[in-house]
Amino acid sequence: MKKEDVNSAYSLGNLTVSDIAREFGVSTRTIHRYLSSDYKENLPNLVSSNVVVLMNATYWGRRFGVVIMKDYISDRVLWYKFIEKKETIADYREGVLYLELHGYNVLGIVSDGLKGLRQEFYQYRLQQMLVIRISPNFLCYLPSLLRYE
Repeated sequence: MKKEDVNSAYSLGNLTVSDIAREFGVSTRTIHRYLSSDYKENLPNLVSSNVVVLMNATYWGRRFGVVIMKDYISDRVLWYKFIEKKETIADYREGVLYLELHGYNVLGIVSDGLKGLRQEFYQYRLQQMLVIRISPNFLCYLPSLLRYE
């Protein structure tokens, strides 16, 4: 396996890092290492654009979903990946690596409260949000929850 083979397989755009790792019989970390060490230098001249990445996963049922990365500035979807079961930090890492390799300058990341994202993306400005749904019936019985002290 040569770095050029990995780069050409990835640049076609129809294979994920996991697919390439399976094809070459190596770990996904090896593919990430090959891509980050050589792929950037061999890319055509890309127009660098600044992005603020909004990333999250949404599900249809319990076992099928999609991880999406969207730019807040341009309101465009930059990357997505269909997943089974649950989103992982590796899915988000794959998306951010894709953006970097394609010339995007990540100014910041806004994500949900997935545990471990702050440690994984420590080099970026990261805002994590946690959405909590509180039942209206529950609020009627405990109005003290609405007070700010």
